[in-house]
Amino acid sequence: MSQSPKTPSAQDVLWDSIEAENSGRIAQLESQVQALQASKASGRTQRTNKALADELAEQHQSLTKLEDELADAARRFERRFDAIAMMDIKPRFPETLKKEYRASALAKEPDDFVLYRIIGNDLYPRHRKGQSRDNLRFILENEQPLEGCKKRWVVNRIADPAEESAILTLLKAHHQEWIHIPFSAEEYRRIPLDFDCLPSPGYLASAEFAKLGPEQRQRLLTALYRFKNNYVMNNNGARNRALEAGLGEAKWVLPWDGNCFLTPRAWNRIVEDVRERPWLAYYAVPMTRVLDNQRLVDDHFEPEAVEEPQLIFRNDADERFNEAFCYGRRPKVELFWRLGIPGKWDRWKDDAWEQPRREMGPEAGQFGVAGWVARLYSGMGSLEIGTRQSARARYLVRQEAILSALQSLDYGAFVPNDDISTIKTKGVDELQSYAEKFDLSLNHCVERAGRIVSDIDKNEASFLKEGTDFFQDSLVLSLAWSSTQDFQYLKSAAKLYRRHFYCCTPSTDLIPENSLDVTLELHKTHLAVGGLEALAYFQVVTILVQNGLLSPIEKEIFDHSVTAYINRLWNDKRTRVPQLFTPDMLLEDDLRLLRLLSDAGEYSKGSAVVIESLSSFDSIIAEDGTLPTLLSARNSRSSVAKTLRMGVDLAAIAEVFGINYLEQKLSNGRSLSDSLKWFLSYGSDNWPFCQRDEFDQTLLDPLQVALKNNSFR
Repeated sequence: MSQSPKTPSAQDVLWDSIEAENSGRIAQLESQVQALQASKASGRTQRTNKALADELAEQHQSLTKLEDELADAARRFERRFDAIAMMDIKPRFPETLKKEYRASALAKEPDDFVLYRIIGNDLYPRHRKGQSRDNLRFILENEQPLEGCKKRWVVNRIADPAEESAILTLLKAHHQEWIHIPFSAEEYRRIPLDFDCLPSPGYLASAEFAKLGPEQRQRLLTALYRFKNNYVMNNNGARNRALEAGLGEAKWVLPWDGNCFLTPRAWNRIVEDVRERPWLAYYAVPMTRVLDNQRLVDDHFEPEAVEEPQLIFRNDADERFNEAFCYGRRPKVELFWRLGIPGKWDRWKDDAWEQPRREMGPEAGQFGVAGWVARLYSGMGSLEIGTRQSARARYLVRQEAILSALQSLDYGAFVPNDDISTIKTKGVDELQSYAEKFDLSLNHCVERAGRIVSDIDKNEASFLKEGTDFFQDSLVLSLAWSSTQDFQYLKSAAKLYRRHFYCCTPSTDLIPENSLDVTLELHKTHLAVGGLEALAYFQVVTILVQNGLLSPIEKEIFDHSVTAYINRLWNDKRTRVPQLFTPDMLLEDDLRLLRLLSDAGEYSKGSAVVIESLSSFDSIIAEDGTLPTLLSARNSRSSVAKTLRMGVDLAAIAEVFGINYLEQKLSNGRSLSDSLKWFLSYGSDNWPFCQRDEFDQTLLDPLQVALKNNSFR
């Protein structure tokens, strides 16, 4: 007896359709590519060189476009394949699961739902600022009631107080229920970096790190910020909070992202699929991205949902989201792996610094696929197109946005960009700190300033000399003014500035019209001297501008020169070969650059320098806090003291970038404060290692003060 042919399933029909469509398109594109390549190879001797070059350029452009189309077609095929593969997975032990479910009290409960949507921080440039609030408003005004489903919200650690207030006001106005997880700046301030994720001690100061490309470095930095990321974004923490809250409210809990939108048709599909197989503990809901939210108002909208799914949990499900995985580093996908939900993530590889994945859990395979959900517009259209380039751009921009948000919070202001170019005002206190480093007393400065003013008036100013006299003379004049409030000292400092940088004539102090090129070259030459002299002079210029003695254009030129100097130092740091430098040389370079970045408000680069300098200490601090590589020096006590003093100076600046430099745990739980305690434990006269020359006891004072007065405590 012959059997009737098997009726193909909906998945089979969809698969055949997709396979035919993609195979045809790929074949067409391949044919065009081959035709172009053949065209390139023929007839080249029959044309002039120029005509041939023009034709080849045009064909190359067409070929590149076709190759991009081919790659996008392959990507669409791959995404559809992943979506179908997820639907085709058969649950493990279905009959056992059905039997256990039917025997449980849960089977007698209605299939009701509670949807928690989690609203977090807008991360520019991944999201437009205010996009979360706009999407919330769109949902509240346009999403219809969902049959058998309660709607709830989680307001998740929004760092911008004004944005948080606006969101809470909007929820209240629409009579919504929500869980509020507040952001605490004080709690955030105490969160360390995660140096345990590094492959080896001192990795960021190693040749291996220097070989990494920009994307790998960015991923590594994101991993170092894992604890801070987990606090601010609280991705899986908020999901688990919503899940726990929903377990007592309904049979099925949906802990979803805040930008998820459900049309009536999409919701009905989800409910039908879940109620058809309630004996499964989990459901994956494929997602689609939309570029125009208004399309969702039309209930006939039927997308191709192939993006990373949201999850539904039955209220007796055991699994939870892994809170060790932070935003941007596969927080939801880690649970897909745990449950055996297939997809493109099965082809992803881990970096050496990634958190370890959990093995498949006892409930792996106990999932189904239900309906679809829309992801509302992020405000960045170029990142939402379903192409290979946009997917890659989303990933890169997300990493950039995470670091930018965290570093700006560390720096003290939640701002959406890194466009801060002017020198921050430090004032007289900063100048006086430099005076101490140069052993300049205020009384001495007043006495010496009088002679400098006289020299300037006699046209014998130190701008005619080489070396650092110019920097120190300017510092002395400014300090004399701060002590006496005699404005002539600042006027003389302004004259000195113009004569030095603009080649002004002493008789007029007017800037020559043709001096701009000379001026920029002089700035470049003298600022390249670097060190404390140049750093102190940045504060002098700030005071001159504040008191109206330098014009805005002069300040603009100076800022431009400082920016160029910073970029030169930054590029030098990025291209240097670490093994050619000792750790103390690396620290000295980092300290000089960090002072500039701090004054310029460059929080992104500054944070990177802080972290890499910590890694230099990580390479020389032993498990007991000692610095063994320095103990064999001829004057080991002086060497250790000077190295630790650099650490103390770096710590003072690192505080500006929100990093507790002294207490930050490095590899094996060590910290710079451990080394300070070890070194200071020997007191004044008990140093047991080699010290040939007399030790300067004053080197101990700043170390003791730093250990005692760490403001992060």
